[in-house]
Amino acid sequence: MNIHIIGGGNLGVAIALGITSYTSNNSVSISRRNTQSIQFLEQKESK
Repeated sequence: MNIHIIGGGNLGVAIALGITSYTSNNSVSISRRNTQSIQFLEQKESK
């Protein structure tokens, strides 16, 4: 399933991390105006 979260604030990031941690076969993407604050999520890509 493809999931896109609009708004990568604290709540959006928490939801994305929860989805990727506790489910499988999902593709999660997040959008935010200032992308520098969510750059760390690129390193948390699922394996």
